[in-house]
Amino acid sequence: MNEPPEPSIINIYDIPDDQGGWVKIVFEQSSFDTDTLRSTELYTVERRDGSEWVSLHSILAYGLSSYTTEARTLQDSSSATDGMTVYRIIAGMDEGNFASEPDSGYSVDNIAPEAPTGLTADGNGQDGIDLSWGESEALDFDYFRIYRDITQGFIPTTPLVEIVEAIYSDTDADLQNTYYYRISSVDTHDNESEFSDEVSSFVLSIGGMPFPLEFVLQQNYPNPFNPITTLRYDLPFQAFVTLTIYDLSGKEITKLVHATQEPGFKSVQWNSTDIQGKLVSAGIYLYQIRSGDFIQTKKMVLLK
Repeated sequence: MNEPPEPSIINIYDIPDDQGGWVKIVFEQSSFDTDTLRSTELYTVERRDGSEWVSLHSILAYGLSSYTTEARTLQDSSSATDGMTVYRIIAGMDEGNFASEPDSGYSVDNIAPEAPTGLTADGNGQDGIDLSWGESEALDFDYFRIYRDITQGFIPTTPLVEIVEAIYSDTDADLQNTYYYRISSVDTHDNESEFSDEVSSFVLSIGGMPFPLEFVLQQNYPNPFNPITTLRYDLPFQAFVTLTIYDLSGKEITKLVHATQEPGFKSVQWNSTDIQGKLVSAGIYLYQIRSGDFIQTKKMVLLK
C-alpha cells in the first residue's frame, strides 16, 4: 500500500512553563520526503486567521519519519475562550505541493505574576482602612485580588474585591475588629500569584470623627458644680460599660451607665439625684467607670 504524499499532523500541544502564545506541532512526513540534508524540499506551517491561511515559517525536509516545530497561536486558552488555533502543513516536494488535513490546538500561559510587595494598611480617620502596595511589573497583568479576614494567619479563599489600581480604601470594616489583609496579582490568562505578606489595621473613626485608642475617664465639668455636671470618658472599642456614683463611705448613689456601648468619646450628665430621683446633699462624691479589666475613679464636688 502506498504511503500518502500529504503530511499528517500527529499532535499539537502547549509548550509548558511559558507565558503562552506558542504550541508544538508534530507531523508525519510526506511519502515523497526521502532525501537527506542536501535536499531543498520544505514543509511550511500555515495558520488559519479567519478565512485565510497565513504562512508562519518553513523547515527543511530531510527524510525524517516525523518532525516537530513550534508555532504561534492566535490567543491563549483561558476562562473566556478555548483559544483553539487551526494549522495545516504544506509539503513542498519536488513532485509537487501537498497539504495536510487541518488540525487545531491551544496554548496556555503557565506562568503566574510575581506576588505583590510593599503592602501597607492604615486606618484613615474617615471610617475606613487604606491599603497600598507596589505596582505589578508583569506585562500580562490584569488585576489584583484583595483578601481580608479577622483571623491572623488566615488562608485566603474568597476575595474581598478585585481591582486594577495598587490602592484601595476598605470602608466596609467595622469598629469591633482588627482586620488582616493579603493580596495577589492575576494576569490576563487567570494565573494568580502567590499571596503577599499579611498586614493588619483597624478603623480609626466613627462617622468621620476619630475615636480614642485607650480607655480614659475624664474629670467632670464643671467641678465644683450645682446641680448638674457632665462626666466624660473615652471608649476605644465596643464594650459593656458601668459608670457609678458613690459617696465617700462607698455607698452607691446611682448608676449613670450600665450597657454595651460603641466606641467613641462619651459623655453623660448627673443632676445630683440618687437612684430614687431624690436630690443628694452637698459634699464630695466619687464616680467610677468599669469596663472589662479597666477601672478608674475620680472625685467631684457638689455645692449648695
